[in-house]
Amino acid sequence: MDSNWVHSSANLPDEGQKIGFMLHDRNVVMQGTFAQRAFRSHWADYAIERVSSWHGEILTDGPAGPGAA
Repeated sequence: MDSNWVHSSANLPDEGQKIGFMLHDRNVVMQGTFAQRAFRSHWADYAIERVSSWHGEILTDGPAGPGAA
Protein backbone atom coordinates (compact mmCIF):
# COMPACT_ATOMS: atom_id res chain seq x y z
CA MET A 1 0.00 0.00 0.00
CA ASP A 2 1.21 3.47 -0.85
CA SER A 3 2.60 5.22 2.25
CA ASN A 4 0.33 8.24 1.63
CA TRP A 5 -2.75 6.15 2.45
CA VAL A 6 -3.72 5.89 6.13
CA HIS A 7 -5.72 3.03 7.64
CA SER A 8 -8.76 4.61 9.28
CA SER A 9 -8.33 2.22 12.21
CA ALA A 10 -4.91 3.81 12.89
CA ASN A 11 -5.67 7.52 12.45
CA LEU A 12 -8.47 9.82 11.37
CA PRO A 13 -8.31 13.01 9.29
CA ASP A 14 -8.69 16.45 10.82
CA GLU A 15 -12.19 17.90 11.10
CA GLY A 16 -13.15 19.51 7.78
CA GLN A 17 -10.15 18.07 5.92
CA LYS A 18 -10.68 17.35 2.19
CA ILE A 19 -9.79 13.73 1.50
CA GLY A 20 -10.00 10.77 -0.80
CA PHE A 21 -11.21 7.58 0.90
CA MET A 22 -11.93 3.93 0.19
CA LEU A 23 -14.78 1.89 1.63
CA HIS A 24 -14.09 -1.69 2.78
CA ASP A 25 -16.35 -3.16 0.10
CA ARG A 26 -15.39 -0.92 -2.85
CA ASN A 27 -12.41 -0.48 -5.19
CA VAL A 28 -13.07 3.15 -6.11
CA VAL A 29 -11.65 6.23 -4.41
CA MET A 30 -14.37 8.55 -3.16
CA GLN A 31 -13.76 12.27 -2.74
CA GLY A 32 -15.08 14.26 0.18
CA THR A 33 -14.40 15.64 3.63
CA PHE A 34 -14.18 14.34 7.16
CA ALA A 35 -16.75 16.08 9.37
CA GLN A 36 -18.61 15.23 12.58
CA ARG A 37 -16.79 11.89 12.82
CA ALA A 38 -17.99 10.75 9.38
CA PHE A 39 -16.48 10.47 5.92
CA ARG A 40 -18.71 12.59 3.69
CA SER A 41 -18.98 12.39 -0.07
CA HIS A 42 -21.24 14.44 -2.31
CA TRP A 43 -23.92 11.72 -2.04
CA ALA A 44 -23.73 10.26 1.47
CA ASP A 45 -22.06 10.07 4.87
CA TYR A 46 -20.08 6.95 5.81
CA ALA A 47 -19.33 5.79 9.35
CA ILE A 48 -15.69 5.41 10.31
CA GLU A 49 -16.14 1.62 10.46
CA ARG A 50 -17.04 1.47 6.73
CA VAL A 51 -13.84 3.22 5.58
CA SER A 52 -10.70 1.13 5.14
CA SER A 53 -8.26 3.93 4.34
CA TRP A 54 -8.01 7.59 3.43
CA HIS A 55 -5.61 9.93 1.69
CA GLY A 56 -4.98 13.48 2.86
CA GLU A 57 -5.14 15.01 -0.60
CA ILE A 58 -7.90 15.01 -3.17
CA LEU A 59 -6.75 12.74 -5.99
CA THR A 60 -7.44 13.87 -9.54
CA ASP A 61 -5.11 11.68 -11.60
CA GLY A 62 -3.12 8.52 -11.17
CA PRO A 63 -3.90 5.16 -9.57
CA ALA A 64 -7.39 4.41 -8.36
CA GLY A 65 -6.26 3.91 -4.79
CA PRO A 66 -4.03 1.92 -2.50
CA GLY A 67 -2.41 -1.02 -4.23
CA ALA A 68 -3.42 0.09 -7.73
CA ALA A 69 -0.90 -0.64 -10.46
